[in-house]
Amino acid sequence: MKHFRSVLISAILYTTLLLATYFRITCAQLIYEEDLDLRVGSDCKTEKNLTGVCTKASHCSKIKLEISSTKICSFDGIEAIVCCVRTSQLVCHNFQIFNGKLGLIPEKHHFIGGIRAQPRQYPHMAAIGWSNDIDGVSWKCGASLISDNFVLTAAHCSTSRGVAPDIVRAGVVNLVKEDPTGRPPVDFAIESIIVHPEYKAPSTYHDIALFRIKPTIDLDDLKPICLWPIKEIIGTDLLGMGFGTTSFGGPQANELFVGTLNYVSQNQCQVAFATRQSEELKNGIIDSQMCAKDRENKRDTCQGDSGGPLQLKGDATWYRKNYLVGITSFGEGCLGPVPGVYTRIHSYLEWIERIVWPDFF
Repeated sequence: MKHFRSVLISAILYTTLLLATYFRITCAQLIYEEDLDLRVGSDCKTEKNLTGVCTKASHCSKIKLEISSTKICSFDGIEAIVCCVRTSQLVCHNFQIFNGKLGLIPEKHHFIGGIRAQPRQYPHMAAIGWSNDIDGVSWKCGASLISDNFVLTAAHCSTSRGVAPDIVRAGVVNLVKEDPTGRPPVDFAIESIIVHPEYKAPSTYHDIALFRIKPTIDLDDLKPICLWPIKEIIGTDLLGMGFGTTSFGGPQANELFVGTLNYVSQNQCQVAFATRQSEELKNGIIDSQMCAKDRENKRDTCQGDSGGPLQLKGDATWYRKNYLVGITSFGEGCLGPVPGVYTRIHSYLEWIERIVWPDFF
């Protein structure tokens, strides 16, 4: 025990010296809860109550160390493992990089059985379209605005019959009718499509993609959604939404419907699909997937809602923000006996953050 204490003191002194190279941090400012002893890769909370990942101090970028350096998860030899704040958490709480330093900026599958959304009620909701010469644009998928120039959607929405989509529309509750407020829709051209490298159709695993969109100056009524930073889901009520069909095989509604779905535990989700293994689901439900279903079986996501958001319901959010927990992936029909399956956001945070916000690394 005496030897352990000696090593611990040496480690803290080494850490203080390391961090003092960049910041004015003293031993008294370091926070180490020895009983937690979190390992590399564990979720953690910074002193400012932002979610982070336990990371070796030498692997946490200098920019992030400004806000992460005082909370220590554990030690690897004499190097501190710090609670390195997640990039998406910084962005969610309005942190931006100015001249290489971190600063704050001011705040500024279809759904069946839901209620009609009010204009600008969900300012991150978007639709993905394919331009054509027959009916102008075919809207076949949903998406979530997560930054000024990226939307997040399902990987299987990256192509339709071998053709890639070319337009993203946001800021509307109806894709074909004029907005009740008289404000025009905000359309973005798709500049590039980044499908997760492990996605291999027809498999439903890793069903996630980023679409880089051409920035527009008309973002006053739009607001990116925050990314849920931990694996655990708080509460059981979630929100699903989409512009898709209101019955299986039915016509496209083109109107945004929103409704409550209930989180299904991972064990129940796996059991529900245990006998449904196929080429699309060879290993059953895996950790990077999650399930949701309406207990009353009156609401569900359906065709055309793919790629759209599954988010925490308002009362469960942190700091009164919208949080994206899943992406609509697939289901068996609509309002069927088994829950809908969604891509779990938490499993892909590192991949998303490095593409969307590379300056933080």
